Amino acid sequence: GISITGTGQLTGASTIDVVDPVTITGPGGMTANGTATVNGGTFDGATIDGSGTLNLNDTINISGATNINTTTLNWDGNGSTTVLAAGSTLSINSSVIDDEADGFDGTVTLADNSTLTVNTTGDWTHEGVINLNDGASISGSKMIVGSDSGTVNALTGTSTLNQDLDLGSGTNVVVSTGATLELPGTNVTFHGGGSYTGGGTISPDGATLMFESGTTTITV
Repeated sequence: GISITGTGQLTGASTIDVVDPVTITGPGGMTANGTATVNGGTFDGATIDGSGTLNLNDTINISGATNINTTTLNWDGNGSTTVLAAGSTLSINSSVIDDEADGFDGTVTLADNSTLTVNTTGDWTHEGVINLNDGASISGSKMIVGSDSGTVNALTGTSTLNQDLDLGSGTNVVVSTGATLELPGTNVTFHGGGSYTGGGTISPDGATLMFESGTTTITV
């Protein structure tokens, strides 16, 4: 594998293709002003900047406080899985998350007390799998779930979706027995259909719930 540590920077104006898994340890990082592709690895307190596109393939492990600030993030490349370690934070500040007509269809797993923040110029679409553990939270821009598909698994303890939510007919939410999924975002819109199951608890926690056309059945 490849390691970038300290204050070092991997910078490219055109194309960077990191074939082997890479470990980037902050405060250094990578700058992508063209197209950069990372085929698995670890971001440990790293910062990835640039006016270009970052493609993430395979498994990306997040530890420390990591920031991705590229203009475009292709988050769901080949076999894309993002794993946030306990207590880590991942802040994404990108104008575009994947293709606007496609959406994110990879897998994100948040360990205990980890935080994911996704800030875009508009909404972002989740059509993959999100796994939440105790104390984990997601915030930032409005998340659209279930336009075609999209799963949220609340596995242990109390986890939180802090942003506005738009839940379509392809939404699949599973709250495990003994777990709680809190939805304190300002607006949560249900568009009918979807699947809301498990033996746990969904807590609106002061959010405004809006039910559009169709029937939404919640059986947690």
